[in-house]
Amino acid sequence: MQVQNEKLAGDLMTAQNQMNRTEAGALRMKSDIARLSDDVLAEQAECQKLRQNISVMDVELRKHHAEVVEARNVQKAVETELHQCKASGLELCHRFEIESQLRLQAQEENLKLMETNSQLRQKLLSRKSKWLR
Repeated sequence: MQVQNEKLAGDLMTAQNQMNRTEAGALRMKSDIARLSDDVLAEQAECQKLRQNISVMDVELRKHHAEVVEARNVQKAVETELHQCKASGLELCHRFEIESQLRLQAQEENLKLMETNSQLRQKLLSRKSKWLR
């Protein structure tokens, strides 16, 4: 019976040692879980910060896109106005050329009329002098 008690005592000691090791392992696991839980919370906080940064960047991107669209509209308006100015400028140049040609023709006609007027005066003076004689 003593042998059996000693054997039972040995089994009990083995079981207690096994239980102590299991408890120590469980405590290590609990500690690891707590550390991992803290890591997860830190990662979640970092993710939240990144989401906020993405939201801010998205707002800025939309604002920039709106500015780009507005700039393109302004550019198109300026190009249209420039095209109209070029067309007006060409039209003005054409009018100026026509006016210049008309002025030259008018000057030539004026010179011809002055010459004819001079000739007529000469004839008139010649007739007048013949008349006065």
